[in-house]
Amino acid sequence: MSETGRAGTSLRASIACSGARSALARALGRDLKGRISIALYLVAIPAAFWARPVAIALYLVVVLAWIVPDRRIEAMLRG
Repeated sequence: MSETGRAGTSLRASIACSGARSALARALGRDLKGRISIALYLVAIPAAFWARPVAIALYLVVVLAWIVPDRRIEAMLRG
């Protein structure tokens, strides 16, 4: 599993442990970035078999999206 996949899994586990009404869950909302990442992974995996450059580009898009810190979480941490 990639690092972004692990991060998403641990983030969802944190939300599950702390509850749907926790500050973290409220900060993330619908988690559009996470859902888009999963969709890109689902496209990139089969693309790797027929168009490796396309798959690599999709993986890079996901990595670059997650390098940028999530403003909602930072705002929650600052209070």
